[in-house]
Amino acid sequence: MRYTRLILLLTAAVLLHARTTLGDRYLAAARAFEARQQWDSALADYRAAVAQDPSEILYRMALDKAVFQAAEAHMKLARDARAGGDFTTAVREFGVARELSPALTAAAQELAVTREMILANTTLMPLQRVKQSQQRQLDRMLPAAELVSAGPALITLTLGNQSPKVIFETVARYAGVNVVFDPEYQPGKSLSLQLEGVTLDQALDQAAMLTKSFWKALSANSIFVTNDNPAKRRDYEEQVTRIFYLSNVNTPQEVQEIINVVRSIVDLQRVMPYSTQFAIVVRGETDKVALAAKLINGLDKPHSEVVVDILVLEASQVFTRQITAAIASTGLNVPVTFAPRAALQ
Repeated sequence: MRYTRLILLLTAAVLLHARTTLGDRYLAAARAFEARQQWDSALADYRAAVAQDPSEILYRMALDKAVFQAAEAHMKLARDARAGGDFTTAVREFGVARELSPALTAAAQELAVTREMILANTTLMPLQRVKQSQQRQLDRMLPAAELVSAGPALITLTLGNQSPKVIFETVARYAGVNVVFDPEYQPGKSLSLQLEGVTLDQALDQAAMLTKSFWKALSANSIFVTNDNPAKRRDYEEQVTRIFYLSNVNTPQEVQEIINVVRSIVDLQRVMPYSTQFAIVVRGETDKVALAAKLINGLDKPHSEVVVDILVLEASQVFTRQITAAIASTGLNVPVTFAPRAALQ
């Protein structure tokens, strides 16, 4: 029903005129590809049209339709490949469909089914089966939610003398995102906010800094907003765990030195060494763990080395005697300068 309404809206918007000449060209090229059902090419041109004029609703609606159609096309290719026993192509096409439309849950479900079919058709040793089972359990663990804007890629808004709640609701509505406020959220005084060509994450960060609020993504199209204080961050801030394997460390002391630097610079307390594998386990907020990753990568560098070039020459005894005979016949004429120093008193 949702996509039926979208197609009806697209039909009603045909009479609208695009705002840029170059955008019209991309739009016409995309429609030509669409007529031939070349959805990936059409999608690329629709995105180019939106980039020319993000505020043009005709471009955006056509892009939304193309995203859905391209995802469905890749789903069909994946199902056909799987029916023919080509599981590699099926996994790739289901993955492309999921990346094109994260809200298309069927892609993720079909991808999981295909991987199960691959495992069922593969002869594994008992140890391999145990590892595969463990990997499936890890795959079922949901990663940190990533926010995806359903609106234009860049946001341009001017909000004057508005309450913090209205600011967040306006930015979220512009991007097609839902907002959930903490029941204990206490918004401050009315403020003004001006956004010029920023991404959704940047817009929310600016609103949070201005209103002294804290936001986090609950899903691809929902955010949660509360007051920014240590207690709320401790309760709601996303925690992630990562393992870093060091390549250029030779002693546990070097591992500990890197840990001390990370704890001091990034202000992370849950940083533990795993000396037998020369690894570091880090747990903390997403932003801090990302900063720790950059820091560890910068510190895990090869040690300084001294390169010595050695030239080995070999001469036979015959050649040595020939050189001696040649020198002995004429002698060596080597200038020598003797400059005695003054006599000691």
